[in-house]
Amino acid sequence: MTVQQKVPPQERLLFATTARSIADSTAQIVDTSRQALDHLGATTCPQSASFDNVLLPLVNVRNAIATKAGILGFYKEGSSDASLRDESVKSKLLFDNFNNEIAMQEDLFLLIDAVFKKNETLDQESERLLRREHRTFHDNGLGLPAADRVRFSEIKTRINKATSEFRRNMNEENEHVDFTTQDLVGVPAHVLDSTLLDDSTDDEKIFRLTFQPNHFYPTMRYAQLDETRKRYMIGYETRCADNVSLFQEIVLLRDEAARMLGYASHAKWRTRSLMSGTPDNVMAFLNDLKSQLQPGLQNDLDALKKLKSDHLAAQGMEFDGKFYVWDISFYHRLLLEAQYKIDQKRIAEYFPIQTVVPAMLQNFQQLSGLVFQEVSRDISDLTDLNQTWHDDVQVFDVWDSDEIGGGFLGFLYLDLYSREGKYGSAANFNLQPGYIKPDGSRHYPSTALICNFNKPTSDKPGLLNHSDVVLLFHELGHGIHDLVAQTKYACFHGTACADDFCEAPSQMLERWCWEEPQLKAMSCHYSTLTPEYRDHWKVHGCTADTVPPSKIPTELVQALVRSENVNASLTNMRALWRSAFDMKVHSPTDRRSLEDMDITREFNKLQREIVGLDEPADEEWGHGHAHFSHLIGGYDAGYYGYLYSRVFASDMFSAAFSKDPMSREVGLSLGYEVEESPHTDGESLQKPQEAAALPTLSTRAAASYNSTSNKLWTILSDLWDPQSNTGGYVTLGVADNALLQDELAHRINQCSDVPRRLLTYNNGPSGSLRCKAAISKFLNRHLAPFTSIEIADVVVTNGVSAATEHCSWALCDPGDGILLGRPYYRSFLKDLGTRPEVRVVPVSFGTKDPLDVSSVAEYERALLSSLQDGVKIKAIMLCNPHNPLGRCYPRDFIIQLMELCQKYGVHLISDEIYASSVWRQGPSDSEAIQPFTSVLSIDPTDIIDPALLHVLWGTSKDFGANGLRCGVIISRNHDLIECVSNLSIFSYASGLTDHAVSELLEDDAFTDAYISSNRKALLDAYEFVATTLDAMGVPYATTSNAALFVWCDLLTPFLHSKSAEGHTVRDINEMWLQSSALAQRLDDARVHVGVPDQFGSEQPGWFRLTISRPREQLQEGLLRIERVLKGW
Repeated sequence: MTVQQKVPPQERLLFATTARSIADSTAQIVDTSRQALDHLGATTCPQSASFDNVLLPLVNVRNAIATKAGILGFYKEGSSDASLRDESVKSKLLFDNFNNEIAMQEDLFLLIDAVFKKNETLDQESERLLRREHRTFHDNGLGLPAADRVRFSEIKTRINKATSEFRRNMNEENEHVDFTTQDLVGVPAHVLDSTLLDDSTDDEKIFRLTFQPNHFYPTMRYAQLDETRKRYMIGYETRCADNVSLFQEIVLLRDEAARMLGYASHAKWRTRSLMSGTPDNVMAFLNDLKSQLQPGLQNDLDALKKLKSDHLAAQGMEFDGKFYVWDISFYHRLLLEAQYKIDQKRIAEYFPIQTVVPAMLQNFQQLSGLVFQEVSRDISDLTDLNQTWHDDVQVFDVWDSDEIGGGFLGFLYLDLYSREGKYGSAANFNLQPGYIKPDGSRHYPSTALICNFNKPTSDKPGLLNHSDVVLLFHELGHGIHDLVAQTKYACFHGTACADDFCEAPSQMLERWCWEEPQLKAMSCHYSTLTPEYRDHWKVHGCTADTVPPSKIPTELVQALVRSENVNASLTNMRALWRSAFDMKVHSPTDRRSLEDMDITREFNKLQREIVGLDEPADEEWGHGHAHFSHLIGGYDAGYYGYLYSRVFASDMFSAAFSKDPMSREVGLSLGYEVEESPHTDGESLQKPQEAAALPTLSTRAAASYNSTSNKLWTILSDLWDPQSNTGGYVTLGVADNALLQDELAHRINQCSDVPRRLLTYNNGPSGSLRCKAAISKFLNRHLAPFTSIEIADVVVTNGVSAATEHCSWALCDPGDGILLGRPYYRSFLKDLGTRPEVRVVPVSFGTKDPLDVSSVAEYERALLSSLQDGVKIKAIMLCNPHNPLGRCYPRDFIIQLMELCQKYGVHLISDEIYASSVWRQGPSDSEAIQPFTSVLSIDPTDIIDPALLHVLWGTSKDFGANGLRCGVIISRNHDLIECVSNLSIFSYASGLTDHAVSELLEDDAFTDAYISSNRKALLDAYEFVATTLDAMGVPYATTSNAALFVWCDLLTPFLHSKSAEGHTVRDINEMWLQSSALAQRLDDARVHVGVPDQFGSEQPGWFRLTISRPREQLQEGLLRIERVLKGW
């Protein structure tokens, strides 16, 4: 289709022609950026800090750096000029070190931290930016003592330097192996033609084969002699010898840095922001996949060994039963030829690169509405105008088609042919990201696809194997991801997403290379292109007098499609081996084991053990990790992502394109859902959750996909047991009551006579009449309401989380606010905000007691401030008794808060889930220890409209039955009751739950006895924990008298132990950093506690410990805490 050439709204890139220009540009952007950041620190203070005056200036600096750094660091990958490559390496190193310098500026962190704690109303991407920047400073050692910061900075600088040297050694590698004509029997003519040495004679021809892909892969597929393939493979595996020591140094430095930050390993640090979450999850995935692949692997190896045996026998040679890595490509090809009648040379004839690239772009244009306009050399001499870095480069302006708006997207550069000094594999490089500029206009991205195919000439074509076509599609997929991304900030652009997801879009696009119609559409026999190519075919490819068809024959493409999964288990197991090696070196059991590890032996040993290939007798026969560039270039502790993301890629293709792979309607919609989403890096969209978006999900679903609750389920699946799992987690962080669960289970088991009606809808989704009556009776006895609770006031849900969510959804519109006093129950953020899309507005009290009557004024102040910010407050949420403080609100406090709600017409929601778990009463004249007062027990007359009062209760805490899933809404607002009764169809408590709760709450004698015993057990547990904390020197809130917790200051004794080492904490900001470090060390010690950040605590170091655990668990958990506090 001919499209009129349009003029882009942005100038194309100009590329450097001298090393000096690279050096000058690098110095200029670093100097300018440093001045801007110095000005920001000098003119802004934490008290006045905001997103607009701190984060926006910072992100403008980062965007400016990204605009230049990508290009300046790219020359080392693509330039033919060695001086440009050398200077590009220096530029990349300078930018890396400067980014580390930024992240070590304490004054800048104090500004970001101040913004972080102000909880401004931000859009999702800005919220994510704030969280990312905040975490970046932690990750660069600002929580460390001053002396340790110096060492940490040295580590980061050396990692940058060693990484740069490693990659330069790979790019500059020009090693080779020389062969004779006899050695290279079977090797394609184009390889021989391009490798014959000039000083060879007819009698003794010498061919010098490098390890470039266009030499290596054809030779390994076609070289008949086993010894040739062996010698070539050993040469390939032993190249880049200088990188062996660099690799070891890098992994040791990464490990040291992670441990300084409080992580058990580099992998533990890396995976926390990936979709996998933890190294344990990665290894569980790999081990599960290994078990699934094992039978297929054995079948693959058996078939290949049988083929090798037959092949050798046909030559009069014996098979020794060995199958080596240098056998794989050769016998894989023979297997395809023998069993699938696939001739790879013949297939390649139908995929000349001159036609494949335009066909591929046309495929994307048809599918997703993109228009690629090549910048013709007839229009401008690109190289002379410095608009490319080499004559081979093609440039495309990329637009949306007119039917989807015709907007400009960016620039695509294709550099497809092999040459000396160029990056030796295939990759996509972002040259400039896209982002929104300060004036509101868009900066458009530029992206470069790098490959190393044979360059066609006028009389010799450049033919692609089918695997090359797949590779081309894959890398272009990354380029498309780059081009259509529509993020505000450069740091989130395109493939800057979670490493274990970013391959998925490209892997999905590979699928079109296995679809018969698309393969036929892309094919074109090279002999039909020019008379010269017809002559070439007659000499090199003609096997008959007939002219080959223009398109690939049906039988050939069908055979190719059928062969897709041949040796798939072997292929995937080899990727698994590399993933396992990655995790082995980045998650060692301890520091000493990594220091003692012979990494070369480990690399080869894992291949032997996992893949089952034979090896030479020398275990150090190769050092493949010395050119395993992924582990140096950003996939460290993330290589498993190639396997992990294939799950998503398969699901995406199946869900969208299984019926019609070329559906334009689906392509237009899915393309932008997949490629434009900025929420795919595992980071949080709403504090404190961490979300990793999936491209097939909505934004709101993505926000909850990888929340912190996922970590909880991992912990609960690995609990400590003194006999069977001594290394498991001791959980003192889950709000459950295990003290009398045996007694409760026994009573519920007596309710096993299930009526037939419980298998029906019964009385509807909001609870049976019997259950509501039992609940009303129980709560009338224990909440002492001023007006009795009636059946019509009650709705039953499957848990109090559902009840909370229903109230939020019914009382608020998306974007409305609910006030929540600090510290708060962390799950309220999710329950109130995730699906109802309500904004939780934390109320801060400073040095005031949050439960003191004087603190009511802070609620009013927060309400008015929110109104000024455009957030309409619809409700105030209480948890009474308080979680995590374990105290009861004074009656006068509740009355004044009710009056405040009446004054502004806002609702008061009181979660009274711990109402019957008050285990200590203070003296009658005590103001510190308050008795429990339900909001329903207060006469609302002249205080508040009863329609504004709502109480939540459930069986999960007072009866220690989280798994029973029974929540209750009590309200005399019958419009609300009617609404949530209808909503309860989404949170239907099961008939079995309904029956068990009815039986339980109807039994006054049992419930009275249970509550009494529970209070005694809780008091006993509290006294044990309090006594132990006293002995440990841990301060705690001595006024607790209810719920399941002790609120304690673990940071003070932790800092005391550090001060003995000569480190003194200087200010509140460093205390927060140390608090985070302590939380990580507790997690590493496998003791799960409630951490300050998750409760919105205003003071660092205050942790929530659950006391309602069996005594042996309390003892073990407190012992682990003590060890951490003492630095053991």
